[in-house]
Amino acid sequence: MIDGDGKDLSEVRQAESELMGVGREDIFQGPGYTAPGEQASQPLGVVFQGSWRVGADGFARHTRETVKALAKVGVPIHLQAMHIGQGFVNEELPEEVRALEYLTRTSFERNIICIKQVIWTGYEMLLSLIRPRSLLHCPPQVVDSVLSRTIVYTVWERDRVNKDEVDLLNRLGQVWVTNQDTFKAFARSGVDADKLRVVPYCYEPDDVLADPDPENPGKSIYSKGPSWISHPRAATSAVPAGKRFYHIGKWESRKDHHRMIGSFLKAFRPTDDSSLLVKTSKFASGGGYLTPDESVAYWLEDPTVQRNGWTTETFNKRVRIVQKKISEQDIQEIHRRNNIYLSIGHCEGWDIPAFEAKLAGNRLVYTDYGGPPEYATPDDIALPWKFVRVDAAYKWGDARWAHVDAAKIVDALRSVKPPEKRVQSPSLYSKFGRIAVGLRMRGYIQELLDVVEPGVKLEGSVG
Repeated sequence: MIDGDGKDLSEVRQAESELMGVGREDIFQGPGYTAPGEQASQPLGVVFQGSWRVGADGFARHTRETVKALAKVGVPIHLQAMHIGQGFVNEELPEEVRALEYLTRTSFERNIICIKQVIWTGYEMLLSLIRPRSLLHCPPQVVDSVLSRTIVYTVWERDRVNKDEVDLLNRLGQVWVTNQDTFKAFARSGVDADKLRVVPYCYEPDDVLADPDPENPGKSIYSKGPSWISHPRAATSAVPAGKRFYHIGKWESRKDHHRMIGSFLKAFRPTDDSSLLVKTSKFASGGGYLTPDESVAYWLEDPTVQRNGWTTETFNKRVRIVQKKISEQDIQEIHRRNNIYLSIGHCEGWDIPAFEAKLAGNRLVYTDYGGPPEYATPDDIALPWKFVRVDAAYKWGDARWAHVDAAKIVDALRSVKPPEKRVQSPSLYSKFGRIAVGLRMRGYIQELLDVVEPGVKLEGSVG
């Protein structure tokens, strides 16, 4: 076999075949995707690696939704945890995690693509995540061939990618990101734009877009489905009166909970019909960022906040900070009892709780960068921003993130109006439903196959 430059590739193809095919269980850092000596369940397939075994973690939820979407549109998937031993022992796996275990038993005669859904903080971490151990002593041609069949899918929260990481990403088949701002940041940093694809977070809509009515071709038809997060839109769920602000997310400087609390206390008085609920959990971001208790104490000493009439007693009546673990049903209740979601931190690759607030029919106040602009609607309030250096505690080098002027946050909280009724934009179905995103990913995988293995087509169909 001779390539376009006249080089003999037979040795490379033989080594690649061993790496990508039967009998090399360590190639993608986990066993089970091939079936040596047995009949494989699929002739060809895709290995998917990610942090899927962690129950309530947002990135793990994102990974699970991605896999479900691929399976929904008929892509043969073998699912692996990114790190052996990650998550829970089997007896403790949450139900939503255990439901995907069947995909860990899928076997292929030959794996053709590997997708790795990962987040990294530096070159060495990225290298360890995308380069299989079995490539450590392989010739460069073999390494490049395997990397050319690898897709990295990431969620990004800063304005750039380091140069050495860019060089590594450009050796891959494709790089998937969650939003247009991240696409631009990667391309601006030097990642080959031809390799970049935007793949949003997805969900299973409670109303599934059905075939158009032949008598009304311009009218969309919806049928009832299983999504729990949209239940607050039910007829029995009236929008609560007043301004009921809320936020769900780990306590860290990137999400800027401290300024969120201060902005609320500056925008309103205890006598106003407004409240704030922060569902959070401890996160070791370091760098001297104030804890929830320290943040509350700080703001109650602020002269502007005191002039507004806030005391410890009035604060406890209008503001609630919840740090304990709660169920999905409790999360649903938070969306039902509140009506304005705050996503006013420095950057979000997607912000799943904000997205689910839109699915629940609530209003957004959001930093106009990253994930939220992808699903926000004109009746939400977009906050203008400028780039500032990332907190040194994150160890992201010279990277920057979005920063909103504090006065603009206060003005937005005062001017935003709760929704009169809970409705969803039709684009939430057509753009972010599981089938819609699954078909997008399937198309991207086929695009890569057309490059690395012309003539090979994905089998299977939409389920």
